[in-house]
Amino acid sequence: ASHDSPAEYLKRLGPKRNPDKILTFAGYVYAVEARKAFNPGEIKRLFREAGEMPPGNFGRDFRWVLKNAWIARDPDKKGSFYITNTGLKVLEGGFPEELVKETKGKANL
Repeated sequence: ASHDSPAEYLKRLGPKRNPDKILTFAGYVYAVEARKAFNPGEIKRLFREAGEMPPGNFGRDFRWVLKNAWIARDPDKKGSFYITNTGLKVLEGGFPEELVKETKGKANL
C-alpha cells in the first residue's frame, strides 16, 4: 500500500462532496492503513488529520454513503463498517460520473 498521508490521499482522489470524502477516508483506512473495519469516529479523525472540517451533518452524510452501498455494516463488530466492492470501484474510477450521477438525487437524505 502507498504511504500517502490523509491529506495527500484526499488530494489524489479529488472527492468533491462530503459523502465522497467520507468514502475516500474509508478507502484510506482500507488501502493505506490496511484495515478492513472502521468506525465513524475514525473517519472524522481523518478529516481533521487532512486539515478538513468534518461535515456539519456528519451522521446524515455517513448514512448516505451507507445507503448507496459504498460502505456496509460489519456483521462481526458492532459499530464497525467496511468499504464495499462498489465503494472500491467508485474510488478506483476516481468518482466516475455515472456512479456519482446515480447517487446525486439521494444526497440530501
